[in-house]
Amino acid sequence: MANRYNTTALIEQVKRIPSIPTSQALLSDDDILRFANQQLKLPIVSLIQSVVEEYFVYTANYTVTQVDNFIRIPSEASGLRLREVYYLDSEGGNIRHQAVRVQLEQLGNSYWAFGCDGDNHGAYYLENNMIKFWPEVSSTKYIKIAYYRIPNELVTVASGVTVGDCTIVNGFESTATPPSAWATNLATEYYFDVISPDLPFNTKGTITVNGISANIFYVNDATELALVESGDYIYYKGEAPVAQYVPQEAFYLLAQATACKVLEALGDSQGLKEANADLAMLKQNMLKLVSPRSIGQPKKLVNRNSVFGAARIGWSTIVSR
Repeated sequence: MANRYNTTALIEQVKRIPSIPTSQALLSDDDILRFANQQLKLPIVSLIQSVVEEYFVYTANYTVTQVDNFIRIPSEASGLRLREVYYLDSEGGNIRHQAVRVQLEQLGNSYWAFGCDGDNHGAYYLENNMIKFWPEVSSTKYIKIAYYRIPNELVTVASGVTVGDCTIVNGFESTATPPSAWATNLATEYYFDVISPDLPFNTKGTITVNGISANIFYVNDATELALVESGDYIYYKGEAPVAQYVPQEAFYLLAQATACKVLEALGDSQGLKEANADLAMLKQNMLKLVSPRSIGQPKKLVNRNSVFGAARIGWSTIVSR
């Protein structure tokens, strides 16, 4: 399935847009991919996130101690924003309660300090790219954060490999020879993302490759190696041969948006006008497609009390947009 939505197919789809000249030498395939990355990470991701239907949401668990008392927002978080912060009852355990964000001005306010003991009703505040806990934790705490993950940078299919044999001791074999630069750069560039070949092409995790010999990749960390399955894509950390986390229909929206940038670069004002009209229609159709994400009338739990008070949970019906 992935071959239908990889960057090779994307470039071909862009070139099939009616307004694009059948032959032009001004823009290379790499140029088209640069336009595609621009459109994917700004207009398209923003469009889909605007409906707040939990696309792109990833979670990560952390251990916080008295020594550090902070977590860095992951660099791959879209807009360096958070979705939620939770306290867990144990390492990797169940959610105990949601941490509430307070503003810097509220840190010295006794009203906000009431009930915040760092254990049962902890809060957090943001300082630059750090999540800091208030009051400071008095013992080891386990935290889960949810954030919107930005798709990896689109690169050519030839920039990575597909996993073949996973029975290699302490490693795996790729189906094709890896890029020659990988062996050369391995001393300094050895972090690779493991990407699922199935929609929506999630990043399963990042592995440290400790050596490459021909088509064999050696991974010393057994936990990391367990992430790798036959058919997965292996690319430099932060890169991918597919547009991640978006519905498959967004592939055509991305191609149209990219075509508009190509026409703009070519100075084709008439073609750009026609392509923009099609793009506007596709955006409207995409909004209708992605929201509401659950078509029926599900019930939603709503906390009707203040953030630090005793929770009284009620039912509320989601009104379809």
